[in-house]
Amino acid sequence: MPENKYAIHSENDKELAKRLLEKSKEAFLLSIELMNKPTIKYRSEACSIFLCNAWELMLKSHLIKKHDGKKIFYTDNPNRTISLEQCVRFSFSNLKDPIVQNLNQIIDLRNTNTHFIVEEYELIYGSLIQACVNNYSNLLFTLHQERTSDFLPDNFLLISAPRQDFNEEEIRVKYPPETVEKIINRNNSINSFYEKNTEGNAKYSQSLNTNFYITKKKSQADISVSIDGSSNSKIQKINQVVHPRNKFPYTHNRAIDAINNKLAKDGVSLVYKDRHGSRFNSYHWQLIIQFHDMKNNQEFSYDESRPLENSRYYYSQKAVDCAVEIVTNEPNLDILIEKLKEKI
Repeated sequence: MPENKYAIHSENDKELAKRLLEKSKEAFLLSIELMNKPTIKYRSEACSIFLCNAWELMLKSHLIKKHDGKKIFYTDNPNRTISLEQCVRFSFSNLKDPIVQNLNQIIDLRNTNTHFIVEEYELIYGSLIQACVNNYSNLLFTLHQERTSDFLPDNFLLISAPRQDFNEEEIRVKYPPETVEKIINRNNSINSFYEKNTEGNAKYSQSLNTNFYITKKKSQADISVSIDGSSNSKIQKINQVVHPRNKFPYTHNRAIDAINNKLAKDGVSLVYKDRHGSRFNSYHWQLIIQFHDMKNNQEFSYDESRPLENSRYYYSQKAVDCAVEIVTNEPNLDILIEKLKEKI
C-alpha cells in the first residue's frame, strides 16, 4: 500500500473524493445490513455486490487524493471510470497481500453470483466476508483517517454467518452434477489457498470465537461467576487450554482425503465392483464411523457445534489411522461394506 501522502488538488477533485467516500460508506452500511438480515436467503451474494462497491469507491477516493481526478478515468474515455480490479492494482504495491487475495475472492463472488446462485455460499464465504469487512474498516482509517465506529457501532461489524460444516453429500443430493462440481471446486480452491498461503492470517479469512478465562483480579474481569455445588448447570475448570482443532484436525471430507492419500502411499489398491483403483469415499467413511461409534468417542471425534446448532464433527488422526487399518486389511470394498453393515 502506498504511503498516505496526499497532494494539493483542485476543489473539484477534493469534492469528488469526498462524495465518493461518503457513497462508499453508504454502500458499506448496506452490505452489513444485507449480510445480517435473516429474511434474505442469498445474503452473501447480495452483500458482495455492495461490499465491492464500497471498496471501489473508497479506493477511487484514495487515488484522487493521491494523484488527481484523472487517475480514476480512462484516458481514451473520460466518461468511464476504472474497475475495482484496476483500483486495487493502482493502490497496492504487493498483489499477494492477504488483503488483496481476500478482496479478489469477494470480487469473484460478485462476478459470478448473478448467474450462479446457491445458498451454500454462506458456508464458503462467511469467514472471507468477515475479514473483508474488517479490512475495509482498517483501511478506511489508514487511507482517509475516518473510523467506521463514527457511523456504525463496532459490534455491527460482526457479521451473521452459519457455522455448520460444508456437507458435500447434502449438496450432491440437492443440486445437479454441474452445479455440485462448481460448488465443491470453489470451496476446495478457497480452502487450498488458505492452507498453503495464509493460514492463521485474519486479513484473508476470519472466524470469531469466544473464550472464557478465570482470573482472581476482579478489575480485569468482564463478568463475575461463583462456584455453587448445588447448581444444575455444571462446568469443568481446566488448568491447560487444549485446542480441539489440534487434536481433531480433519473435517469429514478432509479425513477422506487423508485416508486415500495414506492408502495410496502404502500401495493399497482398492477394488469395487471388480474395478481396481477405486477410491475410499464418504459412504465407506460413514460406515466405519458408525461401526466404531466414532461420534460418541472422544478419542475419535469432537463436535464443535453449540446448542441448537447442527452437529459439526472433526476427526482425530487416530480415527484416520483406524480407517486406514480397516481398509488395508480388506481392500475389497464390496466385501468390506457387507462386513461393516452386518456389525452395525
